[in-house]
Amino acid sequence: MKYNDLHVCEEKEEQVFKEAIGGMGHVSAYCLVYTSQKSIDRELEQIKSYKENNKDVEDEYPVPKQHYNAFIKEKLRIEVDQDNTKFHEEIQEYRFQTFMKNISEAYQTRYDVLLSTFNSLGKSTFPYQINSFGLFLKSEIKSDTLIKWYVLDTCLQEINPDFKYKLRELKNQPKLLKILQNSIGSLGSHYGFKELELPKEDEGKLDDKLAEYVDQITGAIICLFMLEKSLDQEWTELLCAIRRLQQLVSLYPSCFPNKMSIELPSDFILHENDQEYL
Repeated sequence: MKYNDLHVCEEKEEQVFKEAIGGMGHVSAYCLVYTSQKSIDRELEQIKSYKENNKDVEDEYPVPKQHYNAFIKEKLRIEVDQDNTKFHEEIQEYRFQTFMKNISEAYQTRYDVLLSTFNSLGKSTFPYQINSFGLFLKSEIKSDTLIKWYVLDTCLQEINPDFKYKLRELKNQPKLLKILQNSIGSLGSHYGFKELELPKEDEGKLDDKLAEYVDQITGAIICLFMLEKSLDQEWTELLCAIRRLQQLVSLYPSCFPNKMSIELPSDFILHENDQEYL
């Protein structure tokens, strides 16, 4: 067997004598394990049985580690599982720490851009808030904590594609949550906030605002479609879009607080076929 940090694999005998000569740049043979032929025969028989019961398994497919549990005592197996769990947690904490700097920098940048964009728009009547959910959230609520929480959550999910975390799920990993809390807290009061774990009430508020934002995006898409059809004088499609928008407004009136009116041409005539279509 060849042991290389996290990786353990079988090695050919000739390769061992070729490489395991010690010194810089070479591997070293440091462990020799003796086992009885009876144990080997027993293991081979179990592997054969496993493969016979799993016909879709390829010849080179590795045998699950659970198979080897039969060869160690219960007490030792528990100790090994505990050590493996602890080791896995240490690896996860180390990886989390390594990209914490990137998370902090991205969080600062995104939060600053969000605030500067919002402030630069002032009291514009144009529905700029639908450009991003962050702007929408800033325009809808007064809680800076909730906005900071959202920006940090997006950073956790997007900065490192190999290790995606959701801020809500970190409450089940208190060590990682503590690392993140300390990192964000070190940025100062402008960026930091007391608790990374949202109360249920705030979680519900965030979900409700996200649903409202999605509805407004849908309405904006319909309005763009209506504009295109009115310019092309395709009145049937325009009326269909108006009806769909009216349905949306009636279902979610809080998302569309302003009344809308559309003036059709004075010579507009709805043909009989179009009336049936509508």
